[in-house]
Amino acid sequence: MIEINNKKECCGCAACMNICPYGCITMVEDEEGFLYPNVDKGKCINCGLCNMVCPMMNNKVKNKKAKEVYACINKDKKVLLNSSSGGVFAALALSIIKENGIVYGALYNDSMEVVHKSIDCQELIIKLQGSKYVESKIDNCFKEIKKYLNNNKKILFSGTPCQVAGLKTYLKKDYDNLFTCDFICTGVPSRKIFKAYRDYYQAKYKSKLTNIEFRHKKNGWLNFGVLFSFNKKKKYQLRYENAYINALYNQLIIRPSCYACQFKDIKSGSDIKLGDYWFIKNKHPEFYNYNGVSSVIICSKKGQKLFNKVRDQFYIQSSSYKALLDTNKALNTVSKEPKNRKEFFVKIKDASDEEIIKYLNMLMKKNLKERLYYFLFVLVCRIKK
Repeated sequence: MIEINNKKECCGCAACMNICPYGCITMVEDEEGFLYPNVDKGKCINCGLCNMVCPMMNNKVKNKKAKEVYACINKDKKVLLNSSSGGVFAALALSIIKENGIVYGALYNDSMEVVHKSIDCQELIIKLQGSKYVESKIDNCFKEIKKYLNNNKKILFSGTPCQVAGLKTYLKKDYDNLFTCDFICTGVPSRKIFKAYRDYYQAKYKSKLTNIEFRHKKNGWLNFGVLFSFNKKKKYQLRYENAYINALYNQLIIRPSCYACQFKDIKSGSDIKLGDYWFIKNKHPEFYNYNGVSSVIICSKKGQKLFNKVRDQFYIQSSSYKALLDTNKALNTVSKEPKNRKEFFVKIKDASDEEIIKYLNMLMKKNLKERLYYFLFVLVCRIKK
């Protein structure tokens, strides 16, 4: 029976829930808004399968070396603008779908909750594009994926490094028809804070939210902003004006396990790791693009095979792991827990949506020096565009 005594020891991947033969485990939100397994002890037969598939307990991925590292820009400007960075994921997804395969990733459902779902047609790829910036709910995806794999369906699974690791431990073996893609991750934000953020803006503008684009490129990739789409209107905020984004980047509202992440570098077992090639001007100045540049780390032979199928769709610059690490420290740096994190979550325990957002805004305004530096940095980048 799985027991979580220290919340830093659970990444919320739901592998335990998916493996349970009697459906004893459900994933339940705690007071901070993160999902943890809850065991029905009356049904549990103590088979131990839940412990055996936990990636935090059974991380067997050895230190691997990146096979190749690229900087990539999608040649299709529409795809590029709909993506968080260089538009690589959309091409990988389309390649799988064209071969009658299925793609799993995070999307907004009708209630504007972030959940993992499958798609099997080109028109739905856009739903999986873009950063969602909240912990996604896996539900029974791992069970579904195993059934498809055993029926020889080609699958692409995209998720956080710990979600990929959870899928790998759940499956217990490699499948030639499974391709996995994760990304350089700072940490996953709280579902509670996201809901407060979502509901606060719906109340403020008296309209239902239909989409949130956290990395909208109205002012370019580096100076991205947040675009709120309502039923009849749209509202835009610059990144440095948005408390939710700033709280994420200051590592205040992320999951406890993110402060003890075991899946940095390329330790999740994924085939391809994507990310932003921030500050690419410092390494490959001629390759900078105002609308975004992706970093692509090829982690396996399967990953190289999949990427080779789509590489003609990109402008490509060969790079190195060291060069990428110099520009994106989140690749191998575990997030550090802020001193005021516990105080923050205690403060908002019974707070209203408005009170949560107000308190978050107050905390982030204290980072004035950082916000000013960022504003000046992106201003210089725009001038040099």
